[in-house]
Amino acid sequence: MDNARLEELFESLGPISIRKMFGGKGIYCDGVIVAIVLRGELKLKADEQSAPDFEAAGCQQWTYTGSRHGKL
Repeated sequence: MDNARLEELFESLGPISIRKMFGGKGIYCDGVIVAIVLRGELKLKADEQSAPDFEAAGCQQWTYTGSRHGKL
C-alpha cells in the first residue's frame, strides 16, 4: 500500500506520518502509532472500546505484546 493511499485513508484524523518498521510501515497521528501495514495488510491499533467496532466492520486488529520475539 503506497503512502498516498494511506494518507487518503487516514485523512479524517488529520496529518499522519508514515515510518518504516517491522518490514512494513507504521502509521502515526500526533506521534502515536494508530496502525501498521505488514505483508500488504492494514492492521489497526485498538483498545477495549474500539475493538468490537473494528471487528464488526471486518477490520483486523493489530496486537503486540512488547516481546522482542512476539508475533505481529
